[in-house]
Amino acid sequence: MKFVKQKFNEDIKRELLSALSINYVVSLGKNSYENNGSEVKGILKHGFLEAGESYYDEFTNINIQAEDAYKFVDKNPFLIVEIFHGLMIQSWFEFLSGIYREMVWQIRNGEKIYPIGKIKTQITPELLSKEYLSDAIRQNALSEFEYLSSKEKSRIIAKGLEVKPKSLDPELKIIQQEIIVRNLIQHNKGTIRQEDIKQNCGVFSRIDTSSGRGQKFEKNNRIERDIFDLRAFARIFRNISEKLLPEIQ
Repeated sequence: MKFVKQKFNEDIKRELLSALSINYVVSLGKNSYENNGSEVKGILKHGFLEAGESYYDEFTNINIQAEDAYKFVDKNPFLIVEIFHGLMIQSWFEFLSGIYREMVWQIRNGEKIYPIGKIKTQITPELLSKEYLSDAIRQNALSEFEYLSSKEKSRIIAKGLEVKPKSLDPELKIIQQEIIVRNLIQHNKGTIRQEDIKQNCGVFSRIDTSSGRGQKFEKNNRIERDIFDLRAFARIFRNISEKLLPEIQ
């Protein structure tokens, strides 16, 4: 369990620092442009035509004015953050899978019994033909776990580690909201629909609500996340990892 927790916290920290680093570099370039506009003017070029190339179009050679590049990033800061927002959520799923894998492995080896409930594995003729049946069943159970929802995975993990589900509610509520946000960004360009509000049991809010940042996002709003939300999200993940595995450093 120690490695699983350590890897999760390291992944979340790396993803946050990556987002902060890119945000810093972009801001540095933007400030440089604003303070030294006459010196920074120029064209950023990407692309070339190969000899004998049979066709080309508007995307073959991409040129953009430095001024336009900084203006675009300044008006669309959420685009950078959304990448790392999604990566953090993926790290959360990997964390849950890692804990489950360790519990099943320890049960398999007789090291410890975790109350994770019954493993619903279909015993097929193919499975029975395996030389090491117990290992085949274990692998099948791990595969089935991957297809469960985040809520169900969290429930199984909390039960297995004998953690009171209610104690996880503050963090899980935010994580569940952000999973919906991630899906919205990927599949509906971040625009909120009525069914999304229903799934979230209400309108969407900021993750970071400090200093008057209690913004709400309703139907037809384009939901956004910024670097402050990402920092708060990292704290949420750290807190819940401590609640799940408090004795493991």
